Amino acid sequence: MLVLSRRLRQSIMIGPNIVVTPIGIDQGKISIAIEAPREIPILREELLGAPKNQSRVGTKRPASSPASPNGGVSKLVLSRKINESIVISDDITVKVVEIRGDRVRLGIVAPKEVPIYREEIYKRIHGEPESNQAG
Repeated sequence: MLVLSRRLRQSIMIGPNIVVTPIGIDQGKISIAIEAPREIPILREELLGAPKNQSRVGTKRPASSPASPNGGVSKLVLSRKINESIVISDDITVKVVEIRGDRVRLGIVAPKEVPIYREEIYKRIHGEPESNQAG
């Protein structure tokens, strides 16, 4: 498991098209935004073995069109407590390891061929300009 510490609004890039961003902390829960192509399933870990007729909250995302400014990518926001996980595409797990102040430590388990970068490192590697974030 790779564990990365992030402040609110600091993203993690998983593979070429998944962005995980902590966006809010409230009473021991972290809100995490996940941007991914619509065809990639995203589930709360506790729903992996859920029967088909049970509600599978965390799987429905708003439709987006390829003509949209974000290129057909949709965003899902889920709240998680410490030790709770989100499963992305059946083989990537993002677990909340620690919440302290405005920082969160996220543990990521993914196949070794899937690159994982802090957003600022990803932008340096790919020659994208970094945004100046306050904080």
